[in-house]
Amino acid sequence: MNLIHPTAIIDKNVRLGKNVKIGAYCVLESQDLEIGDNTELKSHVYISCPTKIGQNNTIYPFTSISEPQDKKYAGEKTYVVIGNNNVIRESVTINNGTNYKDMTTKIGDNNLIMSMSHIAHDCKIGNDVIISNGSQLAGHVEIHDNVIIGGMSGVLQFSIIGGHTMIGGMSSVRGHVPPFSVFKGDKIAGVNLIGLRRRGFSNEEIFAIMEVFKNLSNKDTTLESKLELIEKSDDKHISKIYRFLSELPANKNLKLADFW
Repeated sequence: MNLIHPTAIIDKNVRLGKNVKIGAYCVLESQDLEIGDNTELKSHVYISCPTKIGQNNTIYPFTSISEPQDKKYAGEKTYVVIGNNNVIRESVTINNGTNYKDMTTKIGDNNLIMSMSHIAHDCKIGNDVIISNGSQLAGHVEIHDNVIIGGMSGVLQFSIIGGHTMIGGMSSVRGHVPPFSVFKGDKIAGVNLIGLRRRGFSNEEIFAIMEVFKNLSNKDTTLESKLELIEKSDDKHISKIYRFLSELPANKNLKLADFW
């Protein structure tokens, strides 16, 4: 049975799953909105764009899911897709996609998005990600699985952050960050030792990743020569680094972030 507060305003076309809770003063005016089973909108949540929200999500007051802040957006029918088991805290803003590739902003499963964070148009957020208070993601940013974004950090448009990375608080990310990194301020500072140990990586696995990072930080060799050293590795984590670096989109204005 759904519980809908009498002050909530809900478009007649909104599709609700089972046991959905819509709190006081929520405004759901999108004509293409689906909310999955056991999801709760606490109160004062505003949704105005085409959106699909999965199961077991909790969205806190004053969150807004609405049109992109982008001049090229001309009212196309684009989407926000949110997976399952996410917690979206107070005053988060999420924008739907623009007329670009799949035209969708995507948020995966089991994520914690803390208060006053911003996820701009066409962003892709993986699973088990933590975005801390006040962090700002510009358009087209990709965040892979198991990433932590420290509070008050900013990520430049089109940047890609690899899995198991820790972005320190108040950082400015202006390039791509490979998997397993620690990023502090405006540079890659090494391997995310604490995070990898917490997730069960062995010392042998961590030492192998550290050796790759040592080579990546060598400013006397090209990225191509660095990739040659790891291209044929049988180590699944090193292969992940290789795939990340070799598949980076060609963008002269946005390259691999600098190392210390």
